[in-house]
Amino acid sequence: SILITGNKAGRDNSAKKKYVVITSRAHASETPGAYNAQSILALLTSSDPAIEFLRNNLVFLILPMLNPDGVVVGNNRCSIKGYDLNRCWNSPSCNQPAVWCLKTKLSQLVGSGREILMFCDLHGHSKLMNSFVYPMYLSLIHICRCRRYAVCRSRWSPYH
Repeated sequence: SILITGNKAGRDNSAKKKYVVITSRAHASETPGAYNAQSILALLTSSDPAIEFLRNNLVFLILPMLNPDGVVVGNNRCSIKGYDLNRCWNSPSCNQPAVWCLKTKLSQLVGSGREILMFCDLHGHSKLMNSFVYPMYLSLIHICRCRRYAVCRSRWSPYH
């Protein structure tokens, strides 16, 4: 995993910062998710003042390849043990170590009083082009967060 944050004016306020968690490549064949993760990493490490503001106020936890064993062996959707990693979030086991470790880390963060502002799982689609967002929760606040993310992505995308 990659942790990106800022240190505004030499003061470390990371204990108060909210988290943004971004994962990609849960399905080995979905390379668009990996390309999106790569562009997000490039953006978050840029010197853009707006991005610097985000780094100073948020912590970004990024897992650019959630399923490395499935990628290495050339699987389409499954890990090397034959599990679809997006279908085991309710009760992951040692057979899905990436999901188990991430879920444990997120539980520890929430248990220590940290807020996860957004969890974004990047994928590809066999028929849809460009970017799209499927919100997990349909409350107004979650829909607004998804729309805000989509607007920010389009603003800083080199492909718009």
